[in-house]
Amino acid sequence: ALVRGAGKVICAEAHPDNIERARRHLADYITVGKVDLCHGAVWRSDVHQLVTVSDFPVHDSQLVNTGGATTYLADLPPYLEIIPLDDLISNAHIRLLKLDCEGAEFPILLTSHRLRQVQEIVGEYHEHEAYTMTLLEQHLLKQGFQVTHQRHRAYVDGQWILLARGYFRAVQVDAL
Repeated sequence: ALVRGAGKVICAEAHPDNIERARRHLADYITVGKVDLCHGAVWRSDVHQLVTVSDFPVHDSQLVNTGGATTYLADLPPYLEIIPLDDLISNAHIRLLKLDCEGAEFPILLTSHRLRQVQEIVGEYHEHEAYTMTLLEQHLLKQGFQVTHQRHRAYVDGQWILLARGYFRAVQVDAL
């Protein structure tokens, strides 16, 4: 985003290994104030809860950084800072909000009261239990977005099946 002209990037990362990698890779941009890097889990805007972050999966007796860790509601330390999406947005007008949060996109977006300050949202979705893309799409339509999405497919037993995850894009109608 920065090499394409973004004025500012705000990045949140939950896992301590990934936040350190991001600090190293983005050091020059952080120094000149073009990147704000937050160590914490972006979460719903309607409640403040404690969470903890999982470690990466173990493969062949070694931890493997797959890029994404999972956060859980916590009743035991170590606790991780929760960053409500509405706090990140604050009073700013956001050109692009990118989400890759392994299923947390639903509570994050469904509880935000500041989505009208965002021009475009892109991300992955992971349907589960009560959270479906239909529910998210209806919510975003009420917030003034036009929504498109594409499900991931998998080839299983000689046929293609649609999975309960994919990509979505939502653009404010007045931004088109």
